[in-house]
Amino acid sequence: MVFTLKRKRLVLIAAFVLINAVLVLGYTVKEWFVTTTLITQAQILVSGACVREETPMSLQVTGELPKPYTVRWEFGDGLNETGGGLTAKHTYTSTGTYTIFAVIFNGNTVLTRTTQDVTIDYCDSDVSENCCEGSFAPIPGKKYMISAWVKEVGANLKSFDNAYITLGFGYVNAWQHSEPNVVLGPFHAKGNIIDGWQRIEQSFTVPAGVETMSVRMNNRGDSDDVFFDDIRVYPFDGNMKSYVYDPETKRLTAEMDQNNYATIYEYDEEGEMIRVKKETERGVMTIRESRSGIVKKD
Repeated sequence: MVFTLKRKRLVLIAAFVLINAVLVLGYTVKEWFVTTTLITQAQILVSGACVREETPMSLQVTGELPKPYTVRWEFGDGLNETGGGLTAKHTYTSTGTYTIFAVIFNGNTVLTRTTQDVTIDYCDSDVSENCCEGSFAPIPGKKYMISAWVKEVGANLKSFDNAYITLGFGYVNAWQHSEPNVVLGPFHAKGNIIDGWQRIEQSFTVPAGVETMSVRMNNRGDSDDVFFDDIRVYPFDGNMKSYVYDPETKRLTAEMDQNNYATIYEYDEEGEMIRVKKETERGVMTIRESRSGIVKKD
């Protein structure tokens, strides 16, 4: 806002000009400017966007910030920083595109807010986002294991027969365009049904001379849906463990052992672990449970 009073000779006037709580009466006044610049723009600048490394970010503000001010940063992965300044650092644990949100406060008053998308990727030139694709190449003639869990909706059976897995092998990338040259399977679920799921576990040998391999999940039923989970392929003379994390809280929620049985971790609203369960051949067992609290005194 700009107020301007031009030079004039005042003879008999009562002029009231309120500028910065100053009252001016009947004087010769030179050009007088009072300028108030409000925040009109704020922009988030991000330098570096590497997964599992600190990502520095800053706010570029047009205008003058009244003091005191604080900035609330939301990093788009469920984590935030309250009461910070115009700069922040955050470490992303997964690749992807995140929306950074920043709000500048003066007390409880919002002065401005802005957002900025940032793409987090691998920064090592030798590692790509698809680092795990292509690194696993089954060797023809070598023996492997395939393991998975299946579930049939609406079925109240002792075994799930509609869901099965087949492996297709091609000599010249044939399976992408037509039927594979060699098919192994079908592999069906066996054993007890644990919490609505039954396990497929089967050994196989990669045929000699093949160049491609496909894992196909099949349902021979006409109406009921089937689900597949925790599909793993690994060398017969090796073992494998896998882990499941909550995408928002980043907490470990399950751990699959070498037999593809899960250990399940449960938390309360405050993030404290309260229960540990274990899948076994006899079903899901609770192996540990704990509660904690603070006793308030009058």
